[in-house]
Amino acid sequence: MKIDFSKVYVQATIEGEPLLVDFKKELGNLIYSRAADVALSDLGKDIYYKGVVDMPETLIHPLTELISASPLVYPVKKALFDLLIEKENGTKKTKTNK
Repeated sequence: MKIDFSKVYVQATIEGEPLLVDFKKELGNLIYSRAADVALSDLGKDIYYKGVVDMPETLIHPLTELISASPLVYPVKKALFDLLIEKENGTKKTKTNK
């Protein structure tokens, strides 16, 4: 399943519209520097350089654990979790379908 980490909608404020944020470099570096194995490290490099990656289902759980333990603020974590869960479940979430 393909995930585009260069186009992530983040609900940065309570009432405002979600912001479209490019997380490929920040997330790629975070994953690469904290990866526990080669597969996750390689995923970090792919996210950093490509933004759009073919996400193996076997890496979704380790990636969510890594994001959960990271210093990212809650709105960013939630946006990334929603993106991963959306792809895992095969649903489409738009910025208006929060």
